Amino acid sequence: MLERDGTLRQAALKRPGVYKSGLHFQYKAQLYHVGLVTARGTDDKADALEDSWALEHPVGAVEPERS
Repeated sequence: MLERDGTLRQAALKRPGVYKSGLHFQYKAQLYHVGLVTARGTDDKADALEDSWALEHPVGAVEPERS
């Protein structure tokens, strides 16, 4: 992902083959088990990048207006 000078090759980040789905799945599974995200995730390498992430409890909820 990095060039010798330390710059990031952004185009490489768009290739699913560079990601290890096991790590993605394990990380998301841990977040699911502690109640932070709504789904466990997938361990299928091809589907890992298409997996959606959502918080179980949204942050910054709007308070109702007071009258």
